Amino acid sequence: MTYETIDTTEAVHQFCQLMQPNSSFHILRLVGEGKMGKSHLLTKVFPDLAQQEYQARWVLLDLSYQFHTVPDILSQACAQCNDQNFDSYYAADQAWSSRPKVDVRGFITAFSRIGISAKEGIDDAHAGARHLTMPFVKDVGKLCDKSFVFFFDSIDQASEEMRMWLTERLLISLAKLDHVRVVIAGRSLPEAHGSYRSWCQSYQLLPIKDLEAYIAYCHQVNPKPKLSEQSIQDLAHAFDYIPGLFAEVLLKFPS
Repeated sequence: MTYETIDTTEAVHQFCQLMQPNSSFHILRLVGEGKMGKSHLLTKVFPDLAQQEYQARWVLLDLSYQFHTVPDILSQACAQCNDQNFDSYYAADQAWSSRPKVDVRGFITAFSRIGISAKEGIDDAHAGARHLTMPFVKDVGKLCDKSFVFFFDSIDQASEEMRMWLTERLLISLAKLDHVRVVIAGRSLPEAHGSYRSWCQSYQLLPIKDLEAYIAYCHQVNPKPKLSEQSIQDLAHAFDYIPGLFAEVLLKFPS
């Protein structure tokens, strides 16, 4: 769909400001309701700008898959940006995978017999996240010959553990790197950690209620039957001017 019916002009302006070497912010927090075009910006518009206008490295990470672990996300980032650049990460990953395994269930059983809860036992997933994040950031730090942009989509759909890792561990480290920029997007976003809050800029995507934008889109799509301007206005109003919903309905018209 076309995205003239959301304020992409200002969103793109914010991204271009983010990418400046002397930018006053390093993290762009993009908020908007569903069907407002956040994913379109993160998967199409911003990566093209990052690569073509700023010759930057970039990775796109979708956090909506709740079965993904922190190592999954870090490995995706490495793969998207050439595995050969991440020797420290893969060495740490290999060391972690090869470590002597502990029978966590046995520990929990033993702990429970002496009154220690399972929550106080060994949390393998959290320990793995701590073990792997710093080597990953170390490798990112070495790739300083040009800008490096991280796009994190669907933050609101991530598991609580993933959100905590992102905001309280990874972003704290990435925000310290001058060549790194980050865009996080979601319908809602967790509060920024105090250590990098001053480096954040928030922007909310809002629909444009200009009827002409919706009429122009209808002319482009050319639905059958042809809609009158009043029908277009009524349809846009019925969907609260949310561009994605408007487009989805229009595209269901027989061509």
